[in-house]
Amino acid sequence: QVLSAPLSEAFAPAEVGNFYTGGEMLSNTARFARVAGARRALSWVAEQTVRVTFVNCEGARQTVNGRVGQTIYDVARSYDVNLGLAAHGLPRERKRSEVWTEQLFGEDACDSHDHVYVPPEWNAKLPERRPYELQMISDHWAPEEISDASRLAHKIELTKDLDGITIFIPDQLPDDYV
Repeated sequence: QVLSAPLSEAFAPAEVGNFYTGGEMLSNTARFARVAGARRALSWVAEQTVRVTFVNCEGARQTVNGRVGQTIYDVARSYDVNLGLAAHGLPRERKRSEVWTEQLFGEDACDSHDHVYVPPEWNAKLPERRPYELQMISDHWAPEEISDASRLAHKIELTKDLDGITIFIPDQLPDDYV
């Protein structure tokens, strides 16, 4: 490539208002666009992040970040919070809107070792507990350990409305815990 200007002009410092960044010249407009794009990306991350606080039986708190769409069990597992054995199985149904619950015909989980307590102020923001969820809890936990706050962690899917939720982990595992 042949330079049309003398070398001293080709390698002159950038004009005022332009910025040199790793081999490219950016005008103020381009720089602003790059910063705005980074802010949009950070905004998207903030919109997808949900803070979850786990409180164990000794009162120790651990606040972690989850993502919208993850379950409480997934978040706990990501941060080594012990909720018990993994619950496996495909979901039976998924609520798609206020009027439509899609039947997925999965077998669902076969155990309820991931039993947690959700305070009433947060429980009101969760989907209603289905009869089979309560049955699974009743099958593995003693009646005195079950309350209106009892939920299965693998059944609670995070939404942005749950940002800041507190989850209490029961003080003892079921008798048949291996």
